[in-house]
Amino acid sequence: MLRMLVIFRFIMSLILGVTCTMVYAKVLSKKNIPKIIGVGLFILVLEIIIIELTTPSIALDLYPLHTHLILILFLVLIFKCKIAHSILYVTLAYMNCFPVVYLSRLAGYIWPDSLLAEYLFYFVFVILMIICVNKYVAFYVSQLIGISRKNDIAFLIIPVIFYFFNFFVNVWSDLLMGDNYHILQFMPFVVCVVYLVVIRVISGEMQNRIKAFEEQCYMEEAISVISKEMEGLQESENMSRIYRHDMRHHFAMIRDFIENGNVEEAKIYIKENIDVIADNSLHRYCDVEIVNLVLSGYEKRGRNNGLHTVFDVDLPKNVALKSTDICAILSAILDNVFSKVEDLKDSFVKLKMSIFQDMFIITVEAPCSSEVALHYWSEGMSDEERDISIIVKNQGGEVYFAAKDELYKVMATIPLTV
Repeated sequence: MLRMLVIFRFIMSLILGVTCTMVYAKVLSKKNIPKIIGVGLFILVLEIIIIELTTPSIALDLYPLHTHLILILFLVLIFKCKIAHSILYVTLAYMNCFPVVYLSRLAGYIWPDSLLAEYLFYFVFVILMIICVNKYVAFYVSQLIGISRKNDIAFLIIPVIFYFFNFFVNVWSDLLMGDNYHILQFMPFVVCVVYLVVIRVISGEMQNRIKAFEEQCYMEEAISVISKEMEGLQESENMSRIYRHDMRHHFAMIRDFIENGNVEEAKIYIKENIDVIADNSLHRYCDVEIVNLVLSGYEKRGRNNGLHTVFDVDLPKNVALKSTDICAILSAILDNVFSKVEDLKDSFVKLKMSIFQDMFIITVEAPCSSEVALHYWSEGMSDEERDISIIVKNQGGEVYFAAKDELYKVMATIPLTV
């Protein structure tokens, strides 16, 4: 009876270890079930043979060889997992066995001296642990593994050290019976040190992810800006082509007006066409052509929405800042400001852009409603303002927002690298 219970416990431990290992490795699927069952049966037969030839205690001492080494090789050879990841999956699954053992022995408080009750509890907690790992743990483990080699090593330390420490303690159990301080306090020491290491590694990885996200936002904004300005440039080019094509027709109309004595109508016709051409012409604010293109687009947008725009730009032709960077920052700021003033009547947008003491400076101000000012002071920066902050800080600069006395202001400063 005792031998049967021992074999039953080996089977349940094997099911728990193999299942958790495959769940962590993300290879537990219908397609792989035959392979997993095959390796499980192979390990089970090997365990039974060792138990029959020796004793259960010796079989337990040899589990690193007849169970875990086989699982590691199985993951590496069959599922092409990395060796370090395979070791991590197996040792994590091994650690999952200990809460099950601990909780199953609570049966001793309910039914003292009942080995059957303890094994029944063990069976129940094995099932619960598999469900818990599969539903609540494995996904998050997979998110933490494979980020970087440093990250993998940090997460591998505790399971591996715990594994070997527990193995040596089980084989040489008299070590814990002595009064050697360093042996007794080894695991608390490891946990504390590794905890600090893991915090440092996770913090570094989070910073890298945040930086990558900021760079992605910046690139998306730059691409969006370039796409918009290319569309605007193409539209202006199309309009110019149309007017060049229709130039003979316009001259003929003006000639007819003059020949018929309709001078005033000719003047009106000329003025209308001049206004149309001006609307689709590229205004020159500075010697940086792409900045002229961006500002011309916003000047037209403001005119179409009844906004008065004042753009004061003093930039040399060669600025120690990429044109795409300038456009991304400029467009993000103007988009944000325009969205706050387009619904206001008789509103304006004032922009000043210049270089002062090796600093690229953009200041924009516009009137804003009391609701905008209240939102700013009660809730802080909006999503648009956070995006602007990301773009500016990505260039090593600073940006400031203020909403006071129904006036909204933005100021961005970026150091120029020569």
